[in-house]
Amino acid sequence: MASLLENDHNFSVSIPSYEDKNSITYYIINVNVGSIVWSVSRRYKDFVELHEILVMDHCIAKEMLPQKKLIGNRDPEFIEKRKVNLEKYLLTITNYLEKTMPNVLLKFLDFDKYDITYILQNMAFKFYKEGDNYFTKSSEYTFNPLQLYAIRERLHKCCFPTEVSNQCDFSNILEFCSKLKIVTVRGGRSHIGNSNLIYNSLPFDMVVFKSVSEMYLYNIHLPNISDFGSLRQTLHSMIICNSNIKQFLDALLCDKVHKTIENMEDKWNKLIKIDFSWNDLKRIDDGISLASKLQSLILDGNQISCIENTDLLPDLTYLCIAANNIIVEECLHSKLKNIVYLNLSQNKITKLSPFSKLIKMKELNLGSNWISESSEIKYISHLQELEYLVLTGNPVSTIIDYRIKVFEYFKDRAKSLCLDNERASQKELDTAAILRALTVVKEGKAPFNIPGI
Repeated sequence: MASLLENDHNFSVSIPSYEDKNSITYYIINVNVGSIVWSVSRRYKDFVELHEILVMDHCIAKEMLPQKKLIGNRDPEFIEKRKVNLEKYLLTITNYLEKTMPNVLLKFLDFDKYDITYILQNMAFKFYKEGDNYFTKSSEYTFNPLQLYAIRERLHKCCFPTEVSNQCDFSNILEFCSKLKIVTVRGGRSHIGNSNLIYNSLPFDMVVFKSVSEMYLYNIHLPNISDFGSLRQTLHSMIICNSNIKQFLDALLCDKVHKTIENMEDKWNKLIKIDFSWNDLKRIDDGISLASKLQSLILDGNQISCIENTDLLPDLTYLCIAANNIIVEECLHSKLKNIVYLNLSQNKITKLSPFSKLIKMKELNLGSNWISESSEIKYISHLQELEYLVLTGNPVSTIIDYRIKVFEYFKDRAKSLCLDNERASQKELDTAAILRALTVVKEGKAPFNIPGI
């Protein structure tokens, strides 16, 4: 990340090229600050506006800027000459204003997007002006790694220049972050704007967040995070998606060099929800025991093939492992004895017998699996708490009168069952009742108390 304050002798600007957009010429300015490089696209009009302010406020000579040309300003030879002269202009004013570097010039060169000092000033000013609005509405804010890296660097610097005003004081950032309840960090593997900086190459820490209860991390390189454990005393919900998690310790101990589950101090005793969707998990490993108070676990879009170690989560009632490679086993009830909501859609499940003892389950989503026989319904039809069932996308859902067959198995409970997000119609209930009565007759039992029989 750029820091002009630390690289004032290693700073340069140049205009190596230009481009034409909709018959308007834009000059490409390259800015180098230490090892950081970025480009800025500006038209001649932007230079004129900058120059007028510099002339008025900073005693720049009016004739320093190349003059405007009304005729022939689209001629390539003229544009090339103007490019050279604009570069000389920038070099002259940056040398002249080296010690002061007014904000209008820094903004013209996009320092507010890439330089630590000016990113912090903008954040501090924003939180000073708008901070109360965030806490009135939701106490929520979204950062990127560049902003958090700037905060980290500011904390680690013993000597930092005094802020220009109370409105831009770093304490505004610290106060704002310390009060936040919900924090989102969105990273990425791409370059930041037109610079050579990459979001996920920047380290940052969590020490400034004192009250956060929900943490959302999207597309983050977890080893870059330090002081993640400082959230253990406040965090209730941890959502980390698209971040290449391969084991639970990658997240739960991301700031530890040695990732072991032996230290009791590493437990997340207040954490009740984890969402590690769209990562690289191949199993539910025993690292999950560090969050033994979990009530909700979401692991969509990984590569998990079986349900294991969930017996380490006695309070787990909500489990979602959609779009994986799950094949369930018969002992499922010993691993999910308190489960209420279970979503295993888009997996490789072929039978329903493993679900027959999940007596507390109210919602079961098995959409888009490999269940093909309607007779499998008998294994779950006796579950008294089951109210929502999704089987659409399975081969069984293509059978003629599929819904009727399901309601037939549920008998008197059919009217309280929502199948594939739709309640049974009266016609479906009546048809299922008739079929059930015919089945009873075929089995040699009288379905009704008919006089004389």
